[in-house]
Amino acid sequence: HLIISTEDQLANVPKYVSDYGVPSFKIFMNNRNGEGKRLGLPDIDDAYLFRLAEACAANGGMVCPHPESIEVAHYLREKVMKDDPEGTGGLSTWNATRPPFVEADAIQRASRLCKSAGSPIYVVHTSSGEAFDAALAARQHGVDITIETCPHYLTHDVTWERGTVGKINPPLREKEDCDALWQAIIDGHVDTIASDHVHRTIAGKDGGIWKASPGCPGLETILPVMLTEGHHKRGVPLSRIVSM
Repeated sequence: HLIISTEDQLANVPKYVSDYGVPSFKIFMNNRNGEGKRLGLPDIDDAYLFRLAEACAANGGMVCPHPESIEVAHYLREKVMKDDPEGTGGLSTWNATRPPFVEADAIQRASRLCKSAGSPIYVVHTSSGEAFDAALAARQHGVDITIETCPHYLTHDVTWERGTVGKINPPLREKEDCDALWQAIIDGHVDTIASDHVHRTIAGKDGGIWKASPGCPGLETILPVMLTEGHHKRGVPLSRIVSM
């Protein structure tokens, strides 16, 4: 996907599709209040998302939002940091700053905007049962929506013994969320297993949960996880794994 973050990039969506053959566009819904500054990305808003959806609808494209209602997450982060200033709660603390409802709310909002604009939507890295429920509800209400999840959300949760190494956005969730995502796969509702691969060294995880860099590699884990945990442990058919 191309990441669309600036006015120039948004204006060039038709060219990206026609000249480069790239019709899928990722957008970081969380780039507000300076959240994207570390990546050099400007703030955007829902109107920008809607304009991207209109451009996708007009040019045969697809919107791929990173779904988090970041204003709520920033408020929660302040609260959680007061309760756990040293980050001793590790992955549970990080999960509390960006809980599943923050993800689900953004999926619901983005889905409605894309449907109104006439654009399909591809929801990346679904991490929780609540977020999946929001995506499935959108599908049941006529949204052209594709649902993705990742290996780490199927195999890891907030109790993982390596703690801060597992810091990622959206966060690792509870065991119940892993189970809900596996059930969604078994029931045929998840369309894609992808990596959300981000090159990170272990050194990037230094400094505790508040300072560690979010993200993890994952390309090489997709097939082993789906064969071991999906096929052998849960009976997911090989043909289904291939299609995902």
